[in-house]
Amino acid sequence: MTGRTDGHDAPQTHDSVQVSRDGQVVASADISTTPEPADPAKVALSARRGVTPPGARGELVDQVLEHPDVAAGDSVHVVVPLGDTESISRLNERTTNVNARAAGASSVIDADVVHPTTKD
Repeated sequence: MTGRTDGHDAPQTHDSVQVSRDGQVVASADISTTPEPADPAKVALSARRGVTPPGARGELVDQVLEHPDVAAGDSVHVVVPLGDTESISRLNERTTNVNARAAGASSVIDADVVHPTTKD
């Protein structure tokens, strides 16, 4: 089918970002996007087992939202481990129209990306 504008035919771009402490990766995110701004960026956040250093999950959310492909879009669809309050709190701070729900062992968050206003 030609002429589709819903993004299903658009090629996906995959990337990842990581947060490290003392040379060890403590949190990471997989990011999938399409060139269509209306298609939500799909993001899966994860952290190492055990205690993740305070601030690492929030820093990871910041890196995801500042990723050029995510920042160019209108919205995100984020999957985080259930109970990851630091990531969810940072998403609430940095996005709008947040809708969070539990899905098995994960939380799923849909939100709109905030685009900074530019001054002329």
